Parts: sequence; structure tokens; C-alpha cells
Amino acid sequence: MAEKLWETCQKCGCNKIVDAEKLCESCKRSRHEYWNDIKKIAGVAAGALLTVIVGRRFKK
Repeated sequence: MAEKLWETCQKCGCNKIVDAEKLCESCKRSRHEYWNDIKKIAGVAAGALLTVIVGRRFKK
């Protein structure tokens, strides 16, 4: 069967080969990068909060 079945990406609307996933490769990549950035920001915020809490305890 040489014919490929095409479907549209759920996020950007581009055409992609039909498979089990709903997103094209570029949308999956950008989503992965977005969540990595969110995790980095949350890690820095948690570290800053811990520093403030520990700093207050030692200050007393």
C-alpha cells in the first residue's frame, strides 16, 4: 500500500501522516521545550523560597 493517509495536526493545523499521536513533530518539540522552561523556572523559584525560609531561621 503505497498511498499515505494524511491528517491535520490538532494544534497548528498542518498536514501530517496519520498515526496514533495528534500532534506533528514540531508541535511536540515546542511543547517539550515549553515544559522544560516551566520546570526550570519552578526550580529557581523553589530554591529562592527555600533560601528565604532558611535565611530567616538562621537570622533569629
